[in-house]
Amino acid sequence: MAGKRSNKLHAASLVRVITVLAMLTLMVVGCIPGIRQAESHPCAISLLLVDPIFRSDDDRKPIPEGPARYTIREETVEGYSLPPNGVLGFPVDLRGNTRLSFRWAAITPHPVYFGDLEIRVEFVPEQADPEDEPPEAILLHEDFPQQVPLCVDNWIDVVIGFDDIEASSGELRFVTESSIPGDPGINVLVGQPVVYYPDEMRNMNVLLIGVDTLRQDALAIYGGRSEVSPNITRYSETAVIFDNAWSQAPFTGPSFASMVTGQYPSRISATFTTVQVPDPATTISEILIREGFATGMICGNPYLGAERSGFSQGVESVWYRLHATPTDSVEEAKKFIDRSQDRDWFLFFHLMDPHNPYDPPEEYIDSLCDPDYHGFYQTEFADMYEWNYVTQNPPEQEINRARELYDAETADVDNSIGQLLRHLEETGQMENTLIILAADHGEEFFEHGQYGHGQTLLDELVHLPLVVWGDGFEGSQRVETTVANYDIVPTILSFLEIPPTGEYPGMPLQEIVSGTFGENRPIYGEGNLRRGNHRKFSVEWPYKCIVDYFTGQAWVYDLENDPFEMTNIFEENMELAQRISIDATHEMLPLQTTFLVTIIGSPVDGPERFTGTVHVPGGVGHVTVSGPMEGDDYSFEGENITFDLSSITRFDNPKKALIIYPMPGGDVIELSVRMDGEIDPTRFCPNGNDVPEPSCTAIIDIYDLPWPNRIPTDAIERPVAMYVLGIPGYPDEDNPIEYEHVELDPEIREQLHALGYIN
Repeated sequence: MAGKRSNKLHAASLVRVITVLAMLTLMVVGCIPGIRQAESHPCAISLLLVDPIFRSDDDRKPIPEGPARYTIREETVEGYSLPPNGVLGFPVDLRGNTRLSFRWAAITPHPVYFGDLEIRVEFVPEQADPEDEPPEAILLHEDFPQQVPLCVDNWIDVVIGFDDIEASSGELRFVTESSIPGDPGINVLVGQPVVYYPDEMRNMNVLLIGVDTLRQDALAIYGGRSEVSPNITRYSETAVIFDNAWSQAPFTGPSFASMVTGQYPSRISATFTTVQVPDPATTISEILIREGFATGMICGNPYLGAERSGFSQGVESVWYRLHATPTDSVEEAKKFIDRSQDRDWFLFFHLMDPHNPYDPPEEYIDSLCDPDYHGFYQTEFADMYEWNYVTQNPPEQEINRARELYDAETADVDNSIGQLLRHLEETGQMENTLIILAADHGEEFFEHGQYGHGQTLLDELVHLPLVVWGDGFEGSQRVETTVANYDIVPTILSFLEIPPTGEYPGMPLQEIVSGTFGENRPIYGEGNLRRGNHRKFSVEWPYKCIVDYFTGQAWVYDLENDPFEMTNIFEENMELAQRISIDATHEMLPLQTTFLVTIIGSPVDGPERFTGTVHVPGGVGHVTVSGPMEGDDYSFEGENITFDLSSITRFDNPKKALIIYPMPGGDVIELSVRMDGEIDPTRFCPNGNDVPEPSCTAIIDIYDLPWPNRIPTDAIERPVAMYVLGIPGYPDEDNPIEYEHVELDPEIREQLHALGYIN
């Protein structure tokens, strides 16, 4: 490894070497953590995890071979769809005090065809002797959709007891019968089927409250205005408050992905580019559903609630409403808790506010906002996009007003959290529930010249509240030891006494509270290419180091003496910055090379389909999509990807992208595309600009693309076309990146040039 070239070596000077070593280590040892499936706890068996038995009449639609997700109104439930005269069976074991719970709905474009459709649940005992007569089915429950008028628009909850049935093994059957000839287009949805044993429950629940965009200083327990969060203040008298907690990303998708998996965003490819939890990652819901827990998610953010978000992995029911109000969300949370109160349950309760736009209820504006204000933002603030890109700060009175409206939304959140915690008290579940209050990121109000979130790794965005109630967290305690949101999954597993089956970067917070581990330890997090940056940060108390791996810039702050990060002390602490940045590179995966095959253009123009193939020498690591994908398809295996994407038809989201991650070290793709099956020499721009390639084929090296490369600003007004963009991995000596677009200090530029980073 090269030694120092001068006593002013930049903090990022060894990034390239360390990156290569880290990648080789991960490839050779295979230490990227995964979690094997946990053994199912005997207290409950989700039948979604059991291989079903399908039967149906030959002239009916076949029953799907596996569960799928079905949405009725705003609630998505995993289950099965049965046509008339279909049977869905599961092998089950009955023992003392066995119960079955499930949810059902009937769907049809013609309600009149419900006719005499009957829905039954039966149990057929196992045949003890093959020579005996087959046992008769025991009727457990029956419904007639025409007698349940709400079944078309609502999920119907059913709980069945087996008290009168002798303990035995057998087959549980969901049966639909109808005399209607042909196929009338009726289907019965059977969602969340679970066989459980109340007497064997742990009587332990988990409520994870994830508040979007919640700054630490918005809460009174962290020095905020007392009138903004009285409920959290009151309930925190019996909780543990962590003063030094950091999230792992300044943006919703990656941060919450880290929170529910216990992993770094980059380690599971949950980045700003993918904006999802990829399938290979294991969520806490997936672990707990195998342990017999009822699992639910309430959310108001599309990065969590959208079908492709990946956050629904292991979640039996998802209630999602775009920009849901705290009041709506808490009512749905109460329904989930009431529906699950005779089972162990886990609920990820996401509150969208105080995310912008700020539009709080009038009562909080009256009590928390300046009555003498007469500017632009009397009752709401919705200029976030304009403020994101201002070149100078708005007037101070407007910034203050935006913050007041933000605080008013926080007060609405506080009220709803208070309602939810009171509901737990009233239903007698507070004592046996682990409650964790956390946030994904904060919000900048021009403390460092910027507004919003996602663009920096400063503490306004990543130093966040973390409050925990429950066994092991009793009493009013404040903990100063450094902790992270990736500690949440290990904490939940420790509370439930479920042994971890994989490796986590975090640790149970119980060990910190009890004094088993009382020292500060390094905390890591990362940016995800928001606004052209790729940065990682490390907190090694009291120092915080931020490194930009594209520009080579570094910042070091002494948080103990400079909590607002106003003075960069990098020059005085180069060796510290270098070591911390190297540690961060060892701890977190390097940035992956990413290709974005993007379609954009006027929604009223364009070919109907873009079809093609992508060859990725060295192999495909992961592929995902963004944008509207109705009727679209893609698949990948080995080194090859095929895609069939429609042209853009939605004005509210006029672009879509196929996001391709090559295997580590892969920087080239070979792409061939057709528009409506034909070559169109004007609609394929593979070079990171608006210059078309007439042959509609191209070999694209990530380092041949200009940086930064972006879709032309007027592309939305042009005919629909396909563009190829790219985000390079860390530069190497054979592929330096031109940094002329970055304003670098001349001395730093000279050092980077000497190291081969720039030409």
